[in-house]
Amino acid sequence: MKADKLASMWAELYPLNLRNKFSIGTYHGEPDWWRQVPVGAGIQFGGEIGADLVTNYLIPKTGTAYVQSDDAFHTLMRSGALRKLSDNNSRPDGQEVKIYNAFWTTNTDRITAPELVIYSDLLAIQDVRCRETADMIYEQIIAPGIKDYV
Repeated sequence: MKADKLASMWAELYPLNLRNKFSIGTYHGEPDWWRQVPVGAGIQFGGEIGADLVTNYLIPKTGTAYVQSDDAFHTLMRSGALRKLSDNNSRPDGQEVKIYNAFWTTNTDRITAPELVIYSDLLAIQDVRCRETADMIYEQIIAPGIKDYV
């Protein structure tokens, strides 16, 4: 199988089969909460925040964060001033933030998740603006990186 097809299949299946196994929970943050998160703390952003950091194109409406450890999780909660979302308060003002354990260990000083994870997170949102940004990330970053493996 060619690398580009494998990458596309992985991106489509990751949110359905694997991502929820790493879920920590859903939280709430004020607008731009993520700008307070320190680089190098074992916290990496996927989804819309990761896409904004990689492309400077998408204004994030939702948040997706991956943590490397319990310490990173606590740093994320403190620095972002995040609060647990309760069943009674499912869509408060601000930003919904989904937090997952990271399943990768390389580049832990990076503030963004691997581009393939960001791409996959964006596809799972099923929003036109996210799809447009996902396509941009695939064409400009992912495809050139895998062309040597095709």
